[in-house]
Amino acid sequence: MKLFYYNVLLSKEDLADRVNDISFLKKAANHHKKIAIYAPRRYGKSSIARNILPNEIKTKNFIAVYCDFMGVQSTKDVANRLSKGISEGMEQYLPAKNLIKAATQLLKSLNFTFDPNPITGEATFGLSTKRGQEPTLSDLLKVLLELASTYKCFFVFDEFQDVLEAEDSLGLLRSDLQKLKNTPIFFLGSKRRLLSQIFNSHQSPFFNFADEYVLKAIPFLDWKSYFDERLRPVKIKLTDTALEQILEIALNVPNSICEIGSFIQEHQRNLTIDSPQILKIIDDLLTAKSESFYFQLKQLSATEKKVMHALAINKLTVEIQSKDFQNKTNLSLSGIKKTILRLYNSGIVEEDDHAYRISNPLFRVFILRNGI
Repeated sequence: MKLFYYNVLLSKEDLADRVNDISFLKKAANHHKKIAIYAPRRYGKSSIARNILPNEIKTKNFIAVYCDFMGVQSTKDVANRLSKGISEGMEQYLPAKNLIKAATQLLKSLNFTFDPNPITGEATFGLSTKRGQEPTLSDLLKVLLELASTYKCFFVFDEFQDVLEAEDSLGLLRSDLQKLKNTPIFFLGSKRRLLSQIFNSHQSPFFNFADEYVLKAIPFLDWKSYFDERLRPVKIKLTDTALEQILEIALNVPNSICEIGSFIQEHQRNLTIDSPQILKIIDDLLTAKSESFYFQLKQLSATEKKVMHALAINKLTVEIQSKDFQNKTNLSLSGIKKTILRLYNSGIVEEDDHAYRISNPLFRVFILRNGI
């Protein structure tokens, strides 16, 4: 039986759709394109770029390097993430039998380290300078060039907009990445304004460096076939009205849609589910998640809770400076802007199609139903 998966990297067969997206991005990678992929969090961009595309474009002598830059604040942070991504990529794609030997022959400027854990038996692979020190960002960029000169490479930099916080990292990255003419590089981002600032601002080192691609919401008919396939074995029939309600409650966010689907698959059997039953199922799901949601709320200030409640009421808020939104929060415009920025930077709030919303749609419903 096929399951609903959420909060994990998905394989191709576990995506609800994305056929056209994968086809386009596969073609772009095979033509050595540089692509900036935007989508809100939980839309599946990491699954596509990290988990699916490498298998789609893999050939002999191939290495994929994936680096997650979420939350980096310094050039040292960027270097540490890049070091981790390179060592994991080499471990995954170089021949296991002669991994150390192959890595040693490949690297000219760094050492490939092997650190076995005597208790677990697992090994940790990493990179260091010839003197045993942590490599700098410049050291690691030289490694990328070395890899690209020997292998067919595919580089993926996730949450790339966060590199804006890391001092002069953008300039260092651009100076070497522009040398990779025959290597596809995908830059993923969940904060469109910041990602656009990197690739569309004349002041940015990455101005016009990559073509933009946007992952959009998955159409209703694709979700219908996806739900039918997964609910048929447990003899659940979901009416069109019920599915439309799920998509509306989840604000078309694939991860939340699959979380609801998983809850139905796990707890329901032998019935037809229409709109009223969906509301009861959502209530049960929110009850199961209530402890987690209450904990998240405790981390928010009183001002942040006011803004979150107003965002919850609106679903999508285009005009945070409007009188209506100020009335809902009872805050000044400057106070609203500062609070939205804090919530946005922390990932609690998303900017989706030029409108603000709470990142987790189920959290939004929880806030409304519990009078927060």
